Formats: sequence, C-alpha cells, structure tokens
Amino acid sequence: MRISAVPGFRFVIALLFIGAALLLSLLAQPSFPDGFLIFFLSAVLLASWFGRTAAGIFAVVVSMVAVDYYFVAPYRAFVMEISELPYVLSFLLIALVSSWFASA
Repeated sequence: MRISAVPGFRFVIALLFIGAALLLSLLAQPSFPDGFLIFFLSAVLLASWFGRTAAGIFAVVVSMVAVDYYFVAPYRAFVMEISELPYVLSFLLIALVSSWFASA
C-alpha cells in the first residue's frame, strides 16, 4: 500500500505545512511583523497542491485559527478587534482562492 493511500495522510501533510509556517512566522516576526502572510499562504498552496481540495480547505481553517491566535490583536486569544476584521477577511479570501487554484 502506498503511503499516499493511507486515510488522513493528506490532512497530516496539511498540518505539517501549517506547523512549519507557524514556526517560520514566529521566528521571523521580530524582523517581519506581517511576514506570516507569505508563510501561511504558501502552506495553504502546498497543502492544496499535495492534498487537493479537502486538505486545502482544512489548511485554510487551521491557518485562520493560528493567525487569529498568534498574529491578530489581542494576541494569544481567540477574539478579534473590529479594526482587524477586514485584514482577517482578506486573508481568508486570498487563502480560499489560492487553495482553489492550487487544487485545480
């Protein structure tokens, strides 16, 4: 049996990409405060490319949770200030569209 045929493998790959994006974003945050966008969008693209649509949407959801918790004020909380809403929604839209393109 091929490893890519194992149930849930695509979602594990998506989690690995998102975990790497989170690690790189936290390391780069002092130098590039908004650098997480590049890392998380890349992770969503890679997850969509390797795991297709379902893994891409899963990567978008997990990315949104991680971005909200670590990079949107107030930090380390699952709440959001109203002024951050357009920023988060634009990230969500870009992540969904790029996931759709990568999985096609």
